Amino acid sequence: MARPKKHELERHTHNVMVRFTDIQYEYIVDNAKSVKLTPAEYVRQQAIAGKVEMDVRIVADIEEIREIARLMANATGSLNQIAKYYNLGGIRSKEMQNKINAGVNAIFEIRDMMEKLVEEGLANTKI
Repeated sequence: MARPKKHELERHTHNVMVRFTDIQYEYIVDNAKSVKLTPAEYVRQQAIAGKVEMDVRIVADIEEIREIARLMANATGSLNQIAKYYNLGGIRSKEMQNKINAGVNAIFEIRDMMEKLVEEGLANTKI
């Protein structure tokens, strides 16, 4: 005998994958056992009841954003090295001035790239 068909609004048609730390998973399993549910059913019921705190991270793999992240890492690394140099008593030289200028130029380049992304609709905030 075939399984009875569920009403269209009662069917679960969307899947979501959730990852937990070991501690979170133990907590879920223990609580699910105490109410005689599977861990998946326990999490589903908690989500429906609005008792689940969501920490959602959306990842976008856009080449322009990767380039911006790379430039930011380079600029901040250089500026951190310069700050460390001066904090350790370093003297200001032409080489240090060139590094400062390179860091400032990188920041302006990053700002221009972000403005371009905003114009193209890939970002929604202005700098």
